[in-house]
Formats: sequence, structure tokens, C-alpha cells
Amino acid sequence: MPSQGGNDAGGEAKSDAATRDGSGTQMQGQQGTQVQGQQGRNTTDAIIIEGDEPVQDGDVDEPLVGGKRRKRCTSNVWEYFTKKQVIKEDNGKTYLQVWAHCKQPGCKHSARAEGNYGTTGFWTHLRTAHSIVKGQLQLKCEKDGEKNITTVQPYRYDEEASLKKFYLAIIMHEYPFNISEHEYFVDFIKSLRPSFPIKSRVTVRKEILNMFLQEKEKLYTYFKSVPCRFSATMDMWTSNQNKSYMCVTIHWIDDNWCIQKRIVNFVHVEGRHTGSKLSETFTELMVKWYIDKKMFALTLDNAAANEVAVRDIVADLKANGSSSLVCDGLFFHVRCACHILNLVARDGLSVIAHTIENIRQLVLAVKGSPLQWEELMKRATECGLDTTKGLCLDVSTRWNSTYMMLRDALYYKAAFMRLKSSDRRRYEKITPSPNEWSMALKLFQCLKKFFISLNFSLVLYIQLQIYSIEGFVR
Repeated sequence: MPSQGGNDAGGEAKSDAATRDGSGTQMQGQQGTQVQGQQGRNTTDAIIIEGDEPVQDGDVDEPLVGGKRRKRCTSNVWEYFTKKQVIKEDNGKTYLQVWAHCKQPGCKHSARAEGNYGTTGFWTHLRTAHSIVKGQLQLKCEKDGEKNITTVQPYRYDEEASLKKFYLAIIMHEYPFNISEHEYFVDFIKSLRPSFPIKSRVTVRKEILNMFLQEKEKLYTYFKSVPCRFSATMDMWTSNQNKSYMCVTIHWIDDNWCIQKRIVNFVHVEGRHTGSKLSETFTELMVKWYIDKKMFALTLDNAAANEVAVRDIVADLKANGSSSLVCDGLFFHVRCACHILNLVARDGLSVIAHTIENIRQLVLAVKGSPLQWEELMKRATECGLDTTKGLCLDVSTRWNSTYMMLRDALYYKAAFMRLKSSDRRRYEKITPSPNEWSMALKLFQCLKKFFISLNFSLVLYIQLQIYSIEGFVR
């Protein structure tokens, strides 16, 4: 039978328990709760109820024998103790008691754990026997990737900070809100820290929305205080549900000369994408974010509706008293360089569309059959080519994917020719002729310059912004 341990459990029991005689009665206090209908046993040993789960934070109140309800455990002390219910017989009466057992390895300490005993005795035991102090700093080991060494650093568990990191993980990895209700995920979190408060999907959604509103307010305050000018990009696209959306991104250079960007609007736009509709939505957004007087430029593609939109936006900004447009808005509209490159590249691809289609069908025939892929790899090995490079199949609307398909196909050209010689019936019609291979090579060399230009577009954008600012200052 476990020892009483009343001093460790926070002192003597309170004398507010009621006592009633007779079969099926209840007695609570220092003796515990009398079990109904269990009188008449001779043994006085305490019997531990098998399979009883330890009480954890967040458990729903459950009715106990005698009509009492179990209180929720909110103290961090229960991370170090496990609760168990025991049956004790005394003077022919049977009582149900709750005892807490220390989880520390090798420790056999136990004490009464009903709600009226408190937790002071448990903290005293942890401090004297295991040097664990309430709220103390703990140590964690982290590996420094740069120095390749392991460092030991102190840390303090912060429940609010951990919850925010959990919400941030849902946002950044696009997890569903109901991940907090997945059975095995909850079991995994509880195994790490039993007291961690797992929230419902409704609460998770509410907290994430509150985080968004807080960050939006911070960004609004920052935009009001920052002295630099802002450039914006605006684009329209249609989802697979045939709904139109507008996305507006703000770009600026901070005090450390680092380029920054934030998406400030992503909204469903109803009706036709006319210039007046686009300009109205954009102007309202700039005024709401209080950056209408700090605009530098707006980058759009060459659609006809965008020409009308820019003209109306400039007029609206001037009408709102935003007379600080650089050169009176003469250079406000910046045409998207990527869109221009895309038009040029697609125009060049249309010249040899038949050759590109043959190469596409050739790549598709090989990638669509494991047997044919093995045959191609055998021919590539015979030609001394690297069999780990792989083949890229393009998307007809993206010229950069067509460039990568041509790059890979030209690399395996010799293997394709040997594959055609080994199976003319399958590859005779779709294999390009020597003249078409030559045209594909020339187009690939042209597209390569465009592809390299796109890789340096971010650096060029920063330099152009700096040169533009210096020019206007002068």
C-alpha cells in the first residue's frame, strides 16, 4: 500500500467533507471517496485500478463515483507526476483515492493528489529530490552548421510562443486547420509535452486570422513611417473555378538597402477586366494602405486594358492630392520585361513549331514507357553520355520549359539517332531530320541568352532602381 505522504501533498486534508452512514453512502476527506456497495472486505491493502490513464491538461471534466467531478489539471507539476486511482479499505469501508507517482527514473515517491491537497508538496519534492524548480531555465543542445559543433544553450518553455510557432507552421506549409484534430498528430504532440494545449480547428482558424490582422496593422504602421517610395506590380489571373483574382505586390528598398516586397492585396474581382475596373480597385487599395502619395512606379504587362488602367490611376492619384508623382507620372507605367521576353521567345518558337512538336512527341514517347526509357539509356551509355541528367517535358505556354526540353534533347541527340536506327517503325516519323536538329540548336542558343537574363533579373532590378533614384535625385 502506498505511503500516506500527506506532508508532501500540501498538508493535512481539509475537514469540509461530509460523512453519511449506510450502504451506498459517500465519505470524502482524508480517507478519500467511499466506493458505493463495496463494504464488508477484510483486507486493508490499496488496490490500483488497472488501465487508469493519467489526468492531463485539457481533459474534459468527468463524473467520479459519488457524483463529484474531476477538476482540470492546469499546473505544470503534472508533467513530472502520473495520477492513478486506488481503492483502499479501512474499518470495513472501501474508499477511492487519487495518488500521484513521480515520473523521474528510479524515484518511488507518491502522495495523495485530490484537488484539496494542492501542488506545493509536489514542487517541494521536485526541488529537494530532483533539483527541478518551478519556472527554471532548462538546457537544450543545438548543432551549429557553420562551425560543425554542438552548443548547449538555456531556454525557458513558453506556451504562447510554442502555439504561435504551431500556427506559423500551418501557414507556411499550408496545412489544413483540422490538423490539430488528427488523432496521431495529437498523440505525437502529447508524447513531447503532455500539457501542450492542442486547440480545435475553429480556434486555430480564429487565431491565425488574428495573427493576420495583427501583421496587417504592423505593416500599415510601417508604411506610414517609412520615407522611401514604393513600386507596385499588379496582375490578374483566372482560377480553375473560372473566378478572376487580382494580386498586388509592393516593392521597396529599406534603410539597409535590401529590397523588400509584400503582397498587400489578393481579392476576387467580379465582372469584366476593364481598365476602369482595374484602376478603381488599385487606387482604393493604395489609399487604404496610405501609400498613394509615395508611389514611384507600377509594373504591368502590355495588355490593352492596362494602358487605360494606368491612365486612370495617374488621374485618380492627382485628383486625390497626390501631386508627388515623379515627373508628373510620365514614367509611372513600367512595362514588364519578363512579359516582353515571353512574347519575343514565343514568336521565335512559332517559326519552328513543327520541329519542336516532333521533339516533344519524341520525348513523350520515351518518358511514357519504362521499356523505351531503358532502351534510350542503353544507347546513351553506348555514346558515352551521362544517364543521370534526365529529360524535361515542356509546357507549351512556358517558353523557359521549352528551352530546358531542347537543352536535354540536344544533349541526347546521338542516343536518339541510335534509338531510331534500332526501331525505325516506332521513331521514323517523330525523329527530327538533321536540318531540324540544326534549327533547334540555333533556337536553343538564342533562348539561352533569355534564360540567363531571367536568372539575373532580380540583381538587374535592384541596380535599375538605384540608378533611377540617383538620376531623379540629380
